[in-house]
Amino acid sequence: MKKTILLSFVLLSMTLLNFSCSSDDDSSTPPADTQVFKATINGNVVTYTTYSTSTYEDTGATIRRINGSIDSNNSIQIDMYENQTGTTSVITLLRCTHNGNQYLFSWTDIDNGTLNYNVTENSGEKVEGIFSGNIFPTTSGGDAIQITNGEFSLDK
Repeated sequence: MKKTILLSFVLLSMTLLNFSCSSDDDSSTPPADTQVFKATINGNVVTYTTYSTSTYEDTGATIRRINGSIDSNNSIQIDMYENQTGTTSVITLLRCTHNGNQYLFSWTDIDNGTLNYNVTENSGEKVEGIFSGNIFPTTSGGDAIQITNGEFSLDK
């Protein structure tokens, strides 16, 4: 009888040990990258696969620059005042290279298109917002590009 109880105890212990060790797996899945920088340009969705943020000083103001690119023919740059959010007086520049052609929107040139945006977060560790508009080429005579569904959510 003692042998049966001892054998049962040993088998039960081994079974429990086996189940408890099977979930000790060091191959955990890394968290998904929640950063995004994309826009629809002239009807085509463009997702920038490389992106970065940095700051620089301009006439006493700190400017946050966000860059996104796919390759040298397709990239975007947006400059905005650091730590400011909203729909006016935040973005100072949008520069875009699309299919090798360069386009520019700047608040200093009122004849270079329209830009609608809402910077929803621009402090701490993240900058995010939406944008759309018609941006004209940097050389005269070209057609504007139409940007819709622009979105950025990047770690600073």
